[in-house]
Amino acid sequence: MEDFEAEGIFWLTSDPEQQLVGSVTFDPAEGTTLTVFGRFSSLGSLNASEPPILARIYANTSRGEFTLEGCWSKGYTYNTGGIEKETFHVNQAFSGGHFPEDFALEFDAVSVGFDQLAPWVRRGQMKWEIDSMEPNNFGSTTGVRVEYSVPQVESYIVGTDTVSLRSAWSTNGDRLTRAEVKQNPFFKIEYGQRKPLDQILLDVNGMQDLVTLSVDAPTTPTEITLWRSDLEREVGEGRTIPVMLTLYVANTAEHVRLNSHQSIAKILFPFDEIGGIETASRWLDVSRRYRTVLGGLLTIKYAARLYEENQYANVMTAAESLHRLRFANELIPKADAKSRRRKVVKAVRHAIGRETSEWLNNELLFSNEPRLRHRLRELTEYAGSHFVVVAGPTDQWVSVVSGIRNRLTHHDERQPLDRHPGDVYFLTQSVYVLVMLCLLRECGVNPETFARIENSPAIRFLSAKVNEIVPRYARGLRG
Repeated sequence: MEDFEAEGIFWLTSDPEQQLVGSVTFDPAEGTTLTVFGRFSSLGSLNASEPPILARIYANTSRGEFTLEGCWSKGYTYNTGGIEKETFHVNQAFSGGHFPEDFALEFDAVSVGFDQLAPWVRRGQMKWEIDSMEPNNFGSTTGVRVEYSVPQVESYIVGTDTVSLRSAWSTNGDRLTRAEVKQNPFFKIEYGQRKPLDQILLDVNGMQDLVTLSVDAPTTPTEITLWRSDLEREVGEGRTIPVMLTLYVANTAEHVRLNSHQSIAKILFPFDEIGGIETASRWLDVSRRYRTVLGGLLTIKYAARLYEENQYANVMTAAESLHRLRFANELIPKADAKSRRRKVVKAVRHAIGRETSEWLNNELLFSNEPRLRHRLRELTEYAGSHFVVVAGPTDQWVSVVSGIRNRLTHHDERQPLDRHPGDVYFLTQSVYVLVMLCLLRECGVNPETFARIENSPAIRFLSAKVNEIVPRYARGLRG
């Protein structure tokens, strides 16, 4: 999303008579801020001990109509000369119209573009031909032809929702010194049942995560547009068109986004090779089910600064959460484990006493859950044979990454880790790849597609590091 500042007139939906002059500013990384000259007195006290009062504010600005949702006062100043100024944080800013006062933030459809979507899907590529009197001699050029084929809509239905890949295009230039064709691919999700905005934003985040995982670069939304069937604008006598609302919200990935498109050589899984729109549509359900997994996993891509120990803890938590959600969370049937625990506790109570038996019962409550090593081992099997390219012998890798997690968590001074710079970082990346492959399998990607990682320069470099680190730690973690 692009930053902007727009001047205009602002008023509370609850008090349309009090209109103040001011400006609204949007920063893609920090969000939206409203500054007005004067004060919306009906918002109540600014006492820091009281919770902020959220308000909906209308605006007519140089960029059109805005509805500012979830506004709360950040501060008020009274300057010499009688100039009053109040500043508000704005949770969400919608351009394109004013909501009714009782309007619920629920919508029928959303479209979203991403900065790395074009190099990932590679639709509508532009071609040009140069005519010249002599081959390869541009000094004798007689004509230049540009060809652009508008990509067709690709759609797939998943449950009651329809996900489609579309493209907007435009031309520009003065036709004398410059002419250009621009295209912007985007995903559109049409819901079978109207969705609350917070759930829609989770879907936007989910699609963002898929692009990030596939292109191996942090991805940010470039535009988010919302529709509702009961929101229309009259454009003539008897004619109406749907109102398209553009949503402005902050995104943490803006802090780390690339300044240009990811190069083809660095993209891990091109759109078509992982199944195109069908896989992207299935991913919608995967991202909903594994939201906590993605939340932990993608911190290493979206966070500007994290200690490597925090990165490691996050990806390990993501791996464990994925296993808990996807695989059996018990070693033997629950009834058998419960019966066995009761027998052991009963025997201890008779032999030692009630106090010890109660302690033992509490200690055994989670004894039937798989240990971390078991979980990681099952995930490596699910990811498929191509993960060996990254990890080397998986049993040794599992032993090391789980052992390091335990040492970092429990801080056993008697068993210090002989860490070299970068060790934990590269092991973090290897766990990231494991969870990524498992998540892609969840939306139906053929494991044979994962053979692509063998040709990735980044994966080859990671593999060399991990295959040096793991044997070294395996010796030090024995016992």
